[in-house]
Amino acid sequence: MNKATQQKGAALLLFIILFLVGSLALSLTLVRTIYSDLVVQSLMRNSKQSYYAADSGLEDMAYRYIAGMTVNTVEALTVGNITVTTTAVYDGVDDKYDIVADAVGLNVHRSSGLSLYMGSGASFNFGVQTGNGGFQMSNGSSVQGNVFSNGTIEKVGGGSATIYGDAISAGPTGHILDITTTGSARSRVIENSDIGGSAYAYTLDGGQVDGDAYYFEKIGGAVVYGNEYGHVPEESPTTLPITDAEIDAIKQDIIDNGTVIASTDPECVSGEYFTDTDITLGFVKIECDLRVKKQGAATVLTLTGPVWVEGNVQFEAGPDVQVDAAVGNRTVPFIADNESNRLTSSSISVEQGTSFTGSGSPKSYVLLISQNEDAETGALNNVDAITLAQSSAGDLLVYAGHGRISLGNSVSLKEITGYLISLGNSAEVIYESGLVNILFTAGPGGGFTLNGWKETY
Repeated sequence: MNKATQQKGAALLLFIILFLVGSLALSLTLVRTIYSDLVVQSLMRNSKQSYYAADSGLEDMAYRYIAGMTVNTVEALTVGNITVTTTAVYDGVDDKYDIVADAVGLNVHRSSGLSLYMGSGASFNFGVQTGNGGFQMSNGSSVQGNVFSNGTIEKVGGGSATIYGDAISAGPTGHILDITTTGSARSRVIENSDIGGSAYAYTLDGGQVDGDAYYFEKIGGAVVYGNEYGHVPEESPTTLPITDAEIDAIKQDIIDNGTVIASTDPECVSGEYFTDTDITLGFVKIECDLRVKKQGAATVLTLTGPVWVEGNVQFEAGPDVQVDAAVGNRTVPFIADNESNRLTSSSISVEQGTSFTGSGSPKSYVLLISQNEDAETGALNNVDAITLAQSSAGDLLVYAGHGRISLGNSVSLKEITGYLISLGNSAEVIYESGLVNILFTAGPGGGFTLNGWKETY
């Protein structure tokens, strides 16, 4: 009996020991798990603090640039126990600052970056873009680039008209008539046109298609050399690249940061600011008509910033309009907008031989903007928003979102956008790919635009 009792006692002791060892192991596991969770939570908290600290560095440097304060290329900032080093690198090609903020502290490293573009801007994705007024081409006129219209694209008069690219006449009333394209064409109706690429239409009426054709009906002896498929829905109309609000923002920037030549000032007292000598203008509002006339061998108008003319603008006898070299990689808007009269005023006339030159940068242009609305309201006064006469050429962009633009013979420019556009004989638009991201010398955001704000590490 004593031996059995001793064995039972030993077994109980062994059980107790094993229970204690198991309990200890379980406790250690629980403690290790809790400790790991605490470490992870601490790291997450520190990581978040470092992330917010990095963002603080970005905000600090971006604000300094926007507010016009002194900015070093490397700035240091301390947030709590975290040190933030913010570095700015200037990109001369795109005229922007790439800013990166590195936050180090509490055993954590986080980094954020953004791009700060100088000036507001716009993207011109087509050589020609029009509103509902459409696009008219005369004999021998051409576009070296794509054309997008919310209205009809057509040739008027005899001869031929060629689009060296794609042509789109959008919406349920889209119509492409008597046009030659080297690329594809999209429209509700494509009529009597020679399409070098594929054609997309509800009705294919006459003409020929060198590529494939997608249509509902084929009439008028239309010839298709490629494969033929069923109808594809029309392209939807789109908005023009510069809104009225953006134009108003440029005008407001001129008021806030520039000067005003009032209608009562000596330059405007006759109702017209006239010059036939070399002159420099920039960040200025002129409260009367403006006439710049070439006198002698040359008259040069140098632009250092945007100009707003509260009336009509006339470039007479072929002056030279150039952007100052100091403007760099930016485009200068030249606005005609008489807010009290956008029917018979607010127009721009460019006479024969006028030349336009950027700053020397490949992305610098002169942008003529007219806010004349006569065409959009029914053309009761038959007033062109912008008229370019024969042989006008250069680093020129033309914009009239509510009016008619008329181009004379042998005009050459980089891009044109308007409610209604009429291209004269042998007029040529040569689109440049850099226009998908041009920057203005003025606009909202204190002259800067934020882009690509994100964590980088």
